[in-house]
Amino acid sequence: MNHYFFRNIIIGLNLCIPIIYAAAQCPDSTELNITATLYTQEDGLTSTVTSSLAKDTIGYMYFIGVDRKWNRFDGINFNVTGYIPTESEQNYYNQLPYSPYEQQTIRNYLIKYGYKQEFSPSIILAHYQYIAGTGSLLYEVNLENDEVRKIDLANYLNVDPTSSLQISIFQIYRDLLLIGTTNRGLLIYNHCKNTLQQYQFEKHNSITDLTNSILWLTVVADNVIWMQTDGGLMKLEVNHQFITTYLPSSAKHGSICSDCNNIRAIFSRNDDHLLIGSLEGLSVFDLTTGKFSYLLSPTDQLPVWNDVVISGITDDGNGNIFISSWGNQGILLFNQEEKKLLNILTATNATFAFFSNMRCLLYDSHHELWAGTNIGILRITNLDSFIQKHYTGNVDVSDRFPGTKSRPAIVTGSCFAISEDSKGNIWLGTSAGLFIYRYDTDTVINFVHNVNDISSLSDNVIRSIYISKDDDAWIGTKLSNTQCY
Repeated sequence: MNHYFFRNIIIGLNLCIPIIYAAAQCPDSTELNITATLYTQEDGLTSTVTSSLAKDTIGYMYFIGVDRKWNRFDGINFNVTGYIPTESEQNYYNQLPYSPYEQQTIRNYLIKYGYKQEFSPSIILAHYQYIAGTGSLLYEVNLENDEVRKIDLANYLNVDPTSSLQISIFQIYRDLLLIGTTNRGLLIYNHCKNTLQQYQFEKHNSITDLTNSILWLTVVADNVIWMQTDGGLMKLEVNHQFITTYLPSSAKHGSICSDCNNIRAIFSRNDDHLLIGSLEGLSVFDLTTGKFSYLLSPTDQLPVWNDVVISGITDDGNGNIFISSWGNQGILLFNQEEKKLLNILTATNATFAFFSNMRCLLYDSHHELWAGTNIGILRITNLDSFIQKHYTGNVDVSDRFPGTKSRPAIVTGSCFAISEDSKGNIWLGTSAGLFIYRYDTDTVINFVHNVNDISSLSDNVIRSIYISKDDDAWIGTKLSNTQCY
């Protein structure tokens, strides 16, 4: 590798860059959601402490240990033998300039306000310069009017101001001030909200923990921060997709209903509302207000199945919503516009009563309603004529695949998930593997785990199936493995 190529792949070395200028806007007040991974010599580093880093165009990260040996990170692991650069790469690294702190401005402020130390971390964020003072003190200098505000970080952390808290390094992340300390971990200061978040690798750990002592910080991506501590090199991944929890139990009197929050089915009723099925019944979720309410009957305005265990919800695209129960209540047909609410399969008097435990539902493109049960499948095949007769008469129910050629004709074991791809093939996840029924050829294929085939299913118990718009099928199994076909 020549000098020119290596010069193009290096994005950052010599982390002791003291003053960083950054235009800033006010960040929101939400705390950062951080996931950390700690790397030490046990994970392949030649030295637990590193001093510099670089990144190439492929995405590999390179870290220089204090032993002057290179360590290459591939995104998941460090190579256990260390990385040996070519002679030209090493020569280029040796020629990289060192950028010392520009201390004069900092020294003037520190002397003016009584702090005699000549070397102190400093950084500029928006029109403020932040300078580390003695112990927990942080000086905020307004560069527009020269006003100085003294911030005591101990007040935010509820610790004794005389404690040994000491600032070691600054960095900027998304208009937030990252403050590395020698014994309190990482502090994240929101200068607009005047709030402070503390992050430690292990919550409530001792101030003597080596991971609380930060040597350097650097931001390498929108959601990745590398942090060197005395206890090892740490990768901080920031999750910006903050999750909000909504509890259907809030619709219950007194909001005490643990089974209400055990969600088994979610159905998009329209652009503004979801139908939620839980172990305690049906509820409606308003996407605008974030509130739950009961699903009311179109016939008498009473709550619909508000105390029935729900297992599946689907529709035919024409206003008919089908809801299955986990117990023996059958399958409910709900149509708001037609003011219809009826049970099309009452297990107690149906021919297939032994299929009472419904687990999932699918209305397919061939106008058939599939139900996964505790011992196989059910298909309701005459819904079109049933609806055309104004929801009167009987529905035709089968426990077999369509056609006459299909082998096996019956699903054996529980059926947990049913989905359809763009070609109209029906995918069924069962306790006996994956079944695919093809309408065009009237055939059934059964996929199972094969210990001698690493490309086979990892587990025979299929709990979930998702088929993308590109017909990639994602299979979730009982063993928590996910496979794509």
